[in-house]
Amino acid sequence: MSLLNSYLQQEQQLKQLQDQLTELESNPHFKKELEFKTKLEALMSDHDKSAAEVLDLLSPTGHAKSSQSGRKRS
Repeated sequence: MSLLNSYLQQEQQLKQLQDQLTELESNPHFKKELEFKTKLEALMSDHDKSAAEVLDLLSPTGHAKSSQSGRKRS
């Protein structure tokens, strides 16, 4: 394949991807998810928490692990 053909093919693929992005960006469900992600990241930043810490806090098994690690076994 010549460089020109390769370029034209990639240019067409780029246009298709740009069209798909534009379609996604106008989707109301996507907008809500993006808003949620933005607010969640701001909340995590405000409380100096990482994603792993939040997942551990919300996970029933992770939270149980954290509370059990503080207990002494007899």
